[in-house]
Amino acid sequence: YESLGCSIENIGLDADTDIPEESRPLGIYLFRAVATKLSNINIHNTYRGIDGYDYFKNLLSAVHVWDAIDCGFISRATSNTLVSCHVTNARVGYYVEGVYQHLDACAADNIKEIAYWVKDAQSVKLTNCAQEMCSGNKIRVESSDSVTVDTCFASGSGSLVIPSNYSGIGITNGLPSGQRDYTVYVDRSNVAFQNTNFRYDATTNVPEKQQFISANSRVEYYNTIIGRQDNF
Repeated sequence: YESLGCSIENIGLDADTDIPEESRPLGIYLFRAVATKLSNINIHNTYRGIDGYDYFKNLLSAVHVWDAIDCGFISRATSNTLVSCHVTNARVGYYVEGVYQHLDACAADNIKEIAYWVKDAQSVKLTNCAQEMCSGNKIRVESSDSVTVDTCFASGSGSLVIPSNYSGIGITNGLPSGQRDYTVYVDRSNVAFQNTNFRYDATTNVPEKQQFISANSRVEYYNTIIGRQDNF
């Protein structure tokens, strides 16, 4: 493998905003990285904050991605853990693919399309994660099994109003507007929600539909509220 036991800590990365948005560099790309540690890193104005290929057993801690054009974090492959990471302003907050992945105490703010996206994955857990002022899907799970959302929180769509003619690109290739209406979107997946509160502000941009659950999915709820109003 290309790297083993590498550690990158206490740095800041900032892309040149004069570069056209779709040509911006990535923040950090993990190519076949094993047991890599990334901690206390700020990444600004890149196309994606963290991306990679075939990497596993890595720990990302206190990595903050600001103003990513496409996606904050893309976690692929096996046994990656994100702790206290943060995305502010991107199309997608977190994209998780593969097996045995854990996001703990992570946050997403001002996300346009999907705050947390789990796709083609197994044994993925989100614990104590939150999102505020995000439009589109708060959690989206597709073609995945054994996904747990535990003690998570979502509040409001805030002032982010997506135009009806919006055409995103990048990792989502632009979600159809009808799909963006759902707070929770589950397709061909098995998901358990527990101790979780996905609420919205009734005085602003309230989604008309709270959940989409496909007929070939199974979703279970334990002590969970979806659609409660703020200040209620």
